[in-house]
Amino acid sequence: MDTQSRRQLLITRPEGDARRFSLALEHLRPREFECVFAPLLKIRFNKMALDFGASDVLVFTSRNGVRAYIENGGSREVPAICAGAATSALCEKYGLTAKFLGETAEAMLEGLLSEGDRSVRYCHLSGQYKTRDVAAELSAAGFKADSLTLYSQIAGKLPAKTLSALVDGSIDGVALFSPRSAEVFASEVKSIGLPDDFRMVCISENTAKPLMDCGGQLLVASEPSQEGVINAL
Repeated sequence: MDTQSRRQLLITRPEGDARRFSLALEHLRPREFECVFAPLLKIRFNKMALDFGASDVLVFTSRNGVRAYIENGGSREVPAICAGAATSALCEKYGLTAKFLGETAEAMLEGLLSEGDRSVRYCHLSGQYKTRDVAAELSAAGFKADSLTLYSQIAGKLPAKTLSALVDGSIDGVALFSPRSAEVFASEVKSIGLPDDFRMVCISENTAKPLMDCGGQLLVASEPSQEGVINAL
């Protein structure tokens, strides 16, 4: 399959994550897709002093939370709980001792509520936009918990040529990895009218929710992972 016959896939992730996804896509589905890069979110790390002690446990639900923690000089000695295998792997790459507790924040919370340690303080390190208020839910269940917003997800715009390609059907689909990116994408395309066969492939049900009224075809990966999205394309 040459470049001309490949399906055009819009990737809206921040640049580094987008490139990594495109490499994984080519590895698992060789010569099927041509990626069109149009980042819709810019990740900005918030600078702050971090002060964690022996009775603290970090909670990460995103790779950007891990990156922001390390960027702020966070100690590698503080243990961590992770949602998502990719998040856990990044913790290990940076030398953090991380416990993987499910692919999603929901699964992680279920695990913490059933087997969490009530003698420690859990701190959820997240972005400005998050799907679950982990600290609030843990606190309501009697755990010591709080949160820190370590990064912001700043909305961008789709280039005019990308919008034109969506309207005329040149781009066949989009892969979306977070509710926030789906919200921004929805705001960009609701007024233009997506073709009926345009495929919006989402990593989770929560990611799909903002896209219900956008037209096209809405698909959700069978598992909330990069591989799950690739298999659903």
